[in-house]
Amino acid sequence: MQQQPTNGWMRIMVVYRKPTCSLDKCVQFIGQCGVYTHCELYCPEMMHNGKLGWVFTNFSCRVMELTQESIWEYRNDPELFDSHEILIRPDQHAALIRWNQDLVSDKCAYNYSDLFLHLLPKFVAHALVPDDKDMLLNPPTKLYCAQAVILALRYALRPKHRISQLLVDINIHLCKPSCIADKLSVLFGKPIEMHCLPVV
Repeated sequence: MQQQPTNGWMRIMVVYRKPTCSLDKCVQFIGQCGVYTHCELYCPEMMHNGKLGWVFTNFSCRVMELTQESIWEYRNDPELFDSHEILIRPDQHAALIRWNQDLVSDKCAYNYSDLFLHLLPKFVAHALVPDDKDMLLNPPTKLYCAQAVILALRYALRPKHRISQLLVDINIHLCKPSCIADKLSVLFGKPIEMHCLPVV
């Protein structure tokens, strides 16, 4: 596997998806999810199997997946996907890829138990499950989408990075895609619609 650096930096994107069906909208309402009900890490400069552009995804009823993706596929649904584009160092990019690849190889399952906590009143959920700051010490065996994104960024960027500092107070058991979007908006502004991004 090779990565292609751009001017000494590597691009990654946190991609957010709005509800796509009635079930998504139901989860959005009951869980008070905000604008987005799914997120994933898109690595447009990741080279794997001779192809460029890959996404790490956690969907219900599936183990964690690595799939080849073109930015044009996101653009096919211009109202559905928004994103934050982040530039990181090549060593951080390599760490992020390695972390996610290990989870894919280990067939990381979908984390239904934590997801169901979103159906509880917020104060009850926070009382039941305090944040787990040691989750990076032992690779998780199950994650839902927002957990996968936060842990990958925390692992690759390390605690003192400004992005890690923004994410440090998010309870990993109760995180949501919209919460990630709100946190990253402090640094990068509001998420940009994927069809508005320049293709590099």
